[in-house]
Amino acid sequence: MRQIGLRHEMRVVAFQQAAHQSTSEEKEAAVEALSEFGTFDAVHPLPQDVMKGGQYRLALRSLLPGIPYTIRWGRSSAFGASVRNSVSTFRPELIHFDTISLAPYWQLAGRVPKILNHHNIESQMLKRRAMQESNLAKRAYFRQEAFRLQQYERKVADSFAAHLTCSELDAERLEEVAGPLNIRIVPNGVDLDYFQPNGNAQMRPNSLVFVGGLSWYPNASAVRGFLQEVWPVLTAARPDVRLTVVGAGVPPDMRRFSESDNRVKFPGFVDDIRPIVQESQAYICPIRDGGGTKLKMLDAMAMGKAIVAHPVACEGLSLTNELNVLHATSAGSFVSQICRVFDSDSLRAKLQENARAHVERHFCFNSIGDALADYYTGFL
Repeated sequence: MRQIGLRHEMRVVAFQQAAHQSTSEEKEAAVEALSEFGTFDAVHPLPQDVMKGGQYRLALRSLLPGIPYTIRWGRSSAFGASVRNSVSTFRPELIHFDTISLAPYWQLAGRVPKILNHHNIESQMLKRRAMQESNLAKRAYFRQEAFRLQQYERKVADSFAAHLTCSELDAERLEEVAGPLNIRIVPNGVDLDYFQPNGNAQMRPNSLVFVGGLSWYPNASAVRGFLQEVWPVLTAARPDVRLTVVGAGVPPDMRRFSESDNRVKFPGFVDDIRPIVQESQAYICPIRDGGGTKLKMLDAMAMGKAIVAHPVACEGLSLTNELNVLHATSAGSFVSQICRVFDSDSLRAKLQENARAHVERHFCFNSIGDALADYYTGFL
């Protein structure tokens, strides 16, 4: 938004998600921060957030034939009215739809060129989730959702002049679903001025950090898996190890775990993650589900952290094992790689230096934004 807003006038119609802004004060703070780049015409609450039992009712409705959960999630007559009003009064030359959940509103845009952004290829992400789900009923539900959503992705794809993905891998996944499309790869970026290595930070020995909102299932699943499978083995090898998990939406079971083991901390949402990340010896990312690219991985790399991650967490980032990241796929390999980082100053320094250099070359926020602004200008 920053780089596009420097070149073009921009209007925004948005949803407020309680998982991210749970109060009106938080919503207003977010709008104020982003209003530097564009004018907000309307911000609506998600229907499921204002309806009693909304998420569960939405899931039950999605059992019926037809519209998948991911598309029902964003259905709002008030939101649609705001889109219609903005289109008629502002008369945009281009409309950006920021997720597949907003795709149904394309019909309100008339003949204006429309671009659909894919943070993930959602049907593929649901397929992976179904494969990893042990509960048979949930597995069947996710498979059904993946099938329906794939049909929807294929159905609406040609309604958009172009599609944005954050990696070549996701571009390939989208074309597997919908066939040949006009796809522009726009990598997720990182603010290299804000996230920097801090040579003065004192790292705590044998300390780990993970950053990610715990209301998003890939993050929650990753943390649970780490605590259940890796943590017992790791603490047996390193009794003084410490883990800090930063992110909003800490579930009750994780709070109970922290109460029973004071080596694990869940501070919840913090305004500035940098001090916590910088004082940790290693950044872990045990995510083995989801899609797109992991934004907090980019933040950690920009801060020059040694990272131990599951290969899935590295998808779309063009990382090289043993050069700028250490891969781990099992409890044993996570423990081994983490201990290597703890024990070797030279290895840790190499990973730190190479991680920062990698994001400087490939994921600079400003240059990515400039390229996208240039691309959008071509539609005007």
